[in-house]
Parts: sequence; structure tokens; C-alpha cells
Amino acid sequence: MVEGGEGVVTEQGLQAHLNHLARRKILRAYLDPLQTVLDGNEVLHRMMPCLDKADHNGMRWMLTPSRP
Repeated sequence: MVEGGEGVVTEQGLQAHLNHLARRKILRAYLDPLQTVLDGNEVLHRMMPCLDKADHNGMRWMLTPSRP
């Protein structure tokens, strides 16, 4: 983590921001370069049901036919 300086994100600040988004029901997701969801809130998982069955990968989720 980088400390000090204006505009630097700290772990505490990041968690406060994530909590703020969750309270406002705003979709939040952190993706890696291959579109794998590293972290997401309940809004994301409501919009992308069964993401875990696609190995948490957004592209794989979009291209995989849904199965009952």
C-alpha cells in the first residue's frame, strides 16, 4: 500500500468507499485484465446470477448459455 500524498488510496479509504457503494445499492466489481471478477457486491451478483459457475469470469458468463 502506498501511504501519504494527496489522492492516494489507503486500505481504510477503499473500504469506506466500498461500504458507501453498498449502502447506495450501486454495482461494484473489481476485474482482472481477463475480466475475472476478483471482488463484487450483491448488486453485481444479482445482475449476473450463477457467475460462480462461469469461474467468476464476466466474458465466459456472457457467452455461456444458461442452464436450469
